[in-house]
Amino acid sequence: MEIDRDRVADIARRHGVDGREALILYHLGHAFELYYEIAKEEEPGYDVNMRAWAEHHTGLVNLLMRRVVRSDHPGGWRAADEIIAMREAERQNEADQA
Repeated sequence: MEIDRDRVADIARRHGVDGREALILYHLGHAFELYYEIAKEEEPGYDVNMRAWAEHHTGLVNLLMRRVVRSDHPGGWRAADEIIAMREAERQNEADQA
């Protein structure tokens, strides 16, 4: 499969991602297109669940974009475990000061 480097560069520009991240988004998009083609061609009754495919595809894209946002705004985008740890540290600090 030939990679469309212009398309990858466009993805990088439009989404503010680096080259590797753009390549991942490119491949995820291509995988979605291929699966959609399979779904259109399958016989009736064959289990091609486009909704489930789309949900998982969206999850992968969101996971990657979360990484991008965190790298752009490291202090403003925290994972749940980081937030919990920060809150516990604040409570412990308040208890130690009392």
